[in-house]
Amino acid sequence: MSDKFEVDADAWRFYEDGTESGSSAIDSQDTNITRDVNSDSQVHIRYRVQEVGAGAIAGATTDDYIIEYRLNGGGSWVGITTTSNRVQVDTGSALTDDGATTDRATEGISAGAGSFFAGVQEEGDGEITDFQHQADNHTEHVWALLLVSADFTDADTIDFRMRINGGAMDNSVVPRITASKSASDPSQEWAGTEGKGTQEPVREKNEIVNY
Repeated sequence: MSDKFEVDADAWRFYEDGTESGSSAIDSQDTNITRDVNSDSQVHIRYRVQEVGAGAIAGATTDDYIIEYRLNGGGSWVGITTTSNRVQVDTGSALTDDGATTDRATEGISAGAGSFFAGVQEEGDGEITDFQHQADNHTEHVWALLLVSADFTDADTIDFRMRINGGAMDNSVVPRITASKSASDPSQEWAGTEGKGTQEPVREKNEIVNY
């Protein structure tokens, strides 16, 4: 087998918005989460990426990485940008765009093979550009995401994957967020020319009401 460069997104963890090293983990490593999306919700996804190719071949200095999502376990994968539906890059997060990641001592991700080297924080346009992955070693990248409430219904699921240079890469894990959203009660709203308002209770014909 000839030597080749190959990377695998092989672990992940979800976090609340916060700094790269100080954000709070939502759950354990490699654990899917349910997220309240009754309003827009900020969340970080942190990936461990391992070089797994044959031989000691590093990536190119021009390699670019993105993440994509798909809805409800099927259909097309969608690149996450500042304007994508449902899931957007959160440009208002507490991350430092293009800043380095650290090997977190608390609430981090377990070590991969070889040595850790710094990855990238992404909260700008969704793309990590010109990143050279070291041969045989592992890194961690973290993306700041915004779940757009208006685009979700209750129990929608969002799966994630990484891509390199616009093409496929190994994803031995597929993180998932399940949306939790309260159903509106149509009986308590009416649509008028000026929007929605509160509807008075329906009263019996002979009921006397004192105001």
